Amino acid sequence: MHTVHSKRISRAVMARVLALHERAYAILLGLGRAALSDAAVLSREAESALLDRRRAAAWLRAHGWCDDVAAADHDALGALVGSFFHTSFHVHRFELGGEVDAQLRLGPGHAAPSHARRARHGGSASREALHRICRDEGLRVDHAALRLVAQSSSLRDDARLWTYAVGLVARARGGGEGAADWAAWRVLRRHAGRSLDVDAVWEARERLLVALSREASR
Repeated sequence: MHTVHSKRISRAVMARVLALHERAYAILLGLGRAALSDAAVLSREAESALLDRRRAAAWLRAHGWCDDVAAADHDALGALVGSFFHTSFHVHRFELGGEVDAQLRLGPGHAAPSHARRARHGGSASREALHRICRDEGLRVDHAALRLVAQSSSLRDDARLWTYAVGLVARARGGGEGAADWAAWRVLRRHAGRSLDVDAVWEARERLLVALSREASR
């Protein structure tokens, strides 16, 4: 069985993570709508739980937000919802008519730790993502070749899409790069305009794999 924690990022793993990503986004939009009529939905206690990727899954279960999600995916869903609160959304509170209202707004409102794990591959998110392909496919490609493929103008959009998708896998596993993911998403949407469906992501990966295999054979 493929899970988000499988060692290799297979197409099935990516499809699972993208489906959970879509569900996490829908949950956040649902929370935002619910808070318009009941600010307690996004109370400080709720926000605190959702900001903690380890506590988010339990909060979602307790409040019925993941009843339609397989139990094996609850932790990953909670991690993604929690990551959204660090990368894409924040709660804005204001007083209206003597009561405190809460709104869910776009944009990061909380700093998240950045994981410094990329120095081995040039300190670049895209090179780390390309190295992931090499590792999964058993390719030996040096740093210069990774940089060459990462900087290729013909593969730029593919690299952006794959890099963001690999970042989502990391976020589903409780990692990720904090606010840098929000910036990466904005760049992806502005320049590539690509959808986050598994077909598009895997086609991008295949083109990158061809380029990496070419470099490995030299």
